[in-house]
Amino acid sequence: MLESYFRREELLMISSILVSKILTSARYCFTPSSCDRATMKIPADEMKLLLRPSVQILHNIFIKHKYEIRITGGAVRDLLMNKIPVDLDFATTATPSEMKNMFITEGIRLTNRYGEKHATVTACIKEENFECSTLRVDKIIDGTRKEVEFSYDWEQDANAGRDFTINALFLSFDGTIYDYVNGIQHIKERKIKFVGNPDETIQANPHRNFKIFSFFWYVNG
Repeated sequence: MLESYFRREELLMISSILVSKILTSARYCFTPSSCDRATMKIPADEMKLLLRPSVQILHNIFIKHKYEIRITGGAVRDLLMNKIPVDLDFATTATPSEMKNMFITEGIRLTNRYGEKHATVTACIKEENFECSTLRVDKIIDGTRKEVEFSYDWEQDANAGRDFTINALFLSFDGTIYDYVNGIQHIKERKIKFVGNPDETIQANPHRNFKIFSFFWYVNG
């Protein structure tokens, strides 16, 4: 591994230089938050690949307790790339404490309790683990510390709580994709673009320096 030859600080410096060069090219640039929302519909037969019984149970629990939930992240991206999603992640208007109370009431086992500090609760249904994350905005405090602020606004989460546009898509259970950052078009064009300002996005999580390369090979592979 690279870490065998370079210290972590050196790797971050090298990757920062490479990312800087990438961002100056025509193929990679940041997407302003003013992009219009685009929506499209996933056919019912493709949605069946996602809506297995355990997922339906999860959805019904949120409906019963009057919270909104959508599929997000890699599963939405994979569907648009004609790949069968394996892992499903969810975004919701429910806070971690509200989700915990809801799942306990419904007799659902919770795992990975450490995820709560990142606004994520993991529910185990029919031996499947589902990560459900509260809509949020990651704010940088004192230039280094990150503070999570909960939100009820899907567009705000897409623009302030996500890394790349292709990962900032939301899929409702009726098959509607909500795109606030032009991620659908970027998937079609096989482009990797940061959401918002690249420097601020990387500052919030320096490991995104490395993720940009893995996603580039993934979408162009």
